[in-house]
Amino acid sequence: MRLVMLAKQFYSSVTISGRNGTASAVDVGEILLLRVENGEELEISADGLDAKKALSEVCDLLEN
Repeated sequence: MRLVMLAKQFYSSVTISGRNGTASAVDVGEILLLRVENGEELEISADGLDAKKALSEVCDLLEN
């Protein structure tokens, strides 16, 4: 999963929140449990040393 591989490149913790809960961006199982549907709005957050870069790159991946 490209999202997981990308999120693992950062020191920051990246989380994804949707209508079914919140998941770590480095945990495929948690992401699958979110059951995200096409077009669903998500909230992405990052916390850590490179949070700004992590947030930018993860959002770019998900938007494209």
